[in-house]
Amino acid sequence: MVDKNKDTAEETAKLGKLRGSDARAFPCDVSDRAEVRKTSREIDEAFRRIDILVNNAEVFIHEPREQSTDEVVDLLIGVNLKGLLDCTRAAVPIMKRRKRGIIVNACSILGAFPDVGLGVYGATKSAVALLTRVMASEFAPYGIRVNAYQPAVTDTPMVHHVIVERPESCDNSTTLSQVFNRSTAMRRNSFGYLPTRLFATCSSFPCKVCLIRVSQVRGSVQQFARR
Repeated sequence: MVDKNKDTAEETAKLGKLRGSDARAFPCDVSDRAEVRKTSREIDEAFRRIDILVNNAEVFIHEPREQSTDEVVDLLIGVNLKGLLDCTRAAVPIMKRRKRGIIVNACSILGAFPDVGLGVYGATKSAVALLTRVMASEFAPYGIRVNAYQPAVTDTPMVHHVIVERPESCDNSTTLSQVFNRSTAMRRNSFGYLPTRLFATCSSFPCKVCLIRVSQVRGSVQQFARR
């Protein structure tokens, strides 16, 4: 488990150990290239392999463009985009030794369905979606499969304040699901879909990753990516 917060990394590693895995914590700031390279070496020394890399470290900051600061722009790009690239570049050589591996990148519905105040965040996620396609082609000859998942609004500590501060959330009796349903009722993307949920299913290694999109508008299920 790699996390900037050492306590969080160790807590997650403990959960892994309860399930019988040899989970360990590796504190690392993915926006620091030197730290990423150092951590990858430590992981290689500890396990001599990387089977799966999940690039889901990110920051989510709501900031209109005219109020944006250099620090916020640099942080968003540094973690969401450069961090993903650096972690991938560090892991791929280790995967290539065994001629197998899986990389899963975290995209976002905001990469295709922009929202006010989230331009830079959305741009980084759009870039991740494009990079995923390129990586899939570049790494395929080495037995490395690359996929991405694209979740909709998810109530986590990182985005909870943005959800509840929407104008639609006008009193304490309104539930989060009601706020979400009201705020997205007319906000379909160019394909006529509301923000969607994604599910990834894996068989035993080597695995096939099948990403499923569930439309909240039409009630249909569509398989749109499989490797």
